[in-house]
Amino acid sequence: MNVMGSLETQISENLVTPPTDLSACERRTKLRFPLKFDVLLRVRHPRRNIITASGHTLNISSSGMWIHTETPLREAMRIEISMSWPVLLDQTCPMKLVIYGSVIRTQGEHAAIAIERYEFRTQGRSRAPQLQMAAGADCSTSA
Repeated sequence: MNVMGSLETQISENLVTPPTDLSACERRTKLRFPLKFDVLLRVRHPRRNIITASGHTLNISSSGMWIHTETPLREAMRIEISMSWPVLLDQTCPMKLVIYGSVIRTQGEHAAIAIERYEFRTQGRSRAPQLQMAAGADCSTSA
């Protein structure tokens, strides 16, 4: 399977059915993609240590995302979100996307996140060890 075929397969496996109720006025300037990825959340609480939680994305754009988590989030919380990226670096090394942003709106177990910056990092050898070792890739350093 070629790289594009692999990417198309990964994306189609993570598609979420968009909502049918579009009655609310759309104010977004960026196109949101209905993708579902498992995420790990880290929130720095002013009076406590770091709070960690899990959840999943419901949609993503270049400037924001809508997520589901059972951990209560509040507006203005600074948040770090990491997720596995579905494409391997150089076809051998698993990657993760780390997003830094803040909660701008909540609705029950859902939260809207404004993306301030993001970076791709390597995940090491945990996700595809046979492929990496066969190719001789060194995935031990962050990208």
